[in-house]
Amino acid sequence: MITENLFDKVLIDPAKNGADTLYVVSGYATAAMTFHHLETLKKNHKKQIKINLIVGMCPSDGLSLSNHKGFQQLASVDFPDYFECSYIVNDPQVHSKTYAWFQGKNPICGFVGSANYTQNAFSKAQRELLISCDPKLGLDYFKSLISD
Repeated sequence: MITENLFDKVLIDPAKNGADTLYVVSGYATAAMTFHHLETLKKNHKKQIKINLIVGMCPSDGLSLSNHKGFQQLASVDFPDYFECSYIVNDPQVHSKTYAWFQGKNPICGFVGSANYTQNAFSKAQRELLISCDPKLGLDYFKSLISD
């Protein structure tokens, strides 16, 4: 179980170890987190990864206009080749949090737990946990949500 240094252990180390694509399902997510993650990888590790994100709690909670515009900016201007984002619009909403890392089509590692794809969740501001899981199952779950 991972309870400390989540940002490094879950979002940075897999890329340092060769992963180049991340599939994220998160109940809540922010454009600020996405920008911070991509910029950290680009600046500190000289590596650019592709992030595919599904935000799951939109049917009931919606998404702030600032986050929507931020995601649009990231996907179309800042990182058009490295970021895709979708929102769940059909019920039931999705509160799950999964992170599946791949190198090309090869699974590298996966994580599941309580941490949303937000800066609060990946900082010391609150307590979160993630555990390792099969990245193929994480990708399958991601794909199962695309139609919603």
